[in-house]
Amino acid sequence: MTVTFRLHASSAAIFILSTIMSALGCTGASAAEDKGRLDERVVGHYVHLVSKQERETSPYGMRDLIDQHRTCVRNNKADGKPYLLEPTGGWPATRSRAEREIYYSRTRTIAFNRVYRYRVKRSNCDLEERSYEKIVLRSAAGSCLARTTEKTAYGQCDVAAHRRMVAPPPNARYPGFRKAGVRDIAGYPCNVYLGTPPIEICIAQPKSDFPIMDAFHDGHLPGLQLQWKDAVHDFKADVVRMNIEFPESVFSIPEGLRQIPMPPVEDDHEDRERKK
Repeated sequence: MTVTFRLHASSAAIFILSTIMSALGCTGASAAEDKGRLDERVVGHYVHLVSKQERETSPYGMRDLIDQHRTCVRNNKADGKPYLLEPTGGWPATRSRAEREIYYSRTRTIAFNRVYRYRVKRSNCDLEERSYEKIVLRSAAGSCLARTTEKTAYGQCDVAAHRRMVAPPPNARYPGFRKAGVRDIAGYPCNVYLGTPPIEICIAQPKSDFPIMDAFHDGHLPGLQLQWKDAVHDFKADVVRMNIEFPESVFSIPEGLRQIPMPPVEDDHEDRERKK
């Protein structure tokens, strides 16, 4: 598998950094100096996870897609609108697929979560694939949750503030998880943790040049996320790269996002799609 490291251009990198310095320990920098840092190299770890098929218990699986198609055909036929009895190209093997990329550095983590899902087009009952992306950036400066599909951002999304941190945030273990064994994934042993609502994650702590902080969505369990199971997907690592270099610009948030005051509801997008 060829790994292509993701690069983001962010206007946050050229903002004038004249805000009050965080008590967590950081130093100031001019806008020009800050912009130049995007070309610097960061030493860290990289994990790529894939979910090739939704879980059997998923409410958004193939069975639901077929039901939506039948309903569309029935309604469009009754209304005299165009409809396809079978999707162009046939039925896909699975309703959705997903991938997750996580970058770990000494002071920051950033995760890119992408879901690709088929939906029924009401205009002619054919299928189309839509993509959704969520980005989680975390450091001692705080956490940023960005949804590029909705163009929204919540939390501490000043990329420069995250970059100025000189120490990682403390790891506060989430009490909702309990350890449940060990398994091997992508050549690394990882500890299995079970949580409520039903969720299962596997966290590895391999040899590293620095203590590995959690990636925020891991329930505050420090280490590399190698597996994540929930009601919809089963993410599993297929690529792990330790102690490598990647561009500073990896830890960026896309420009043009609307800052929102409240955290977004963690829905599955499909609910909103159906209301359109």
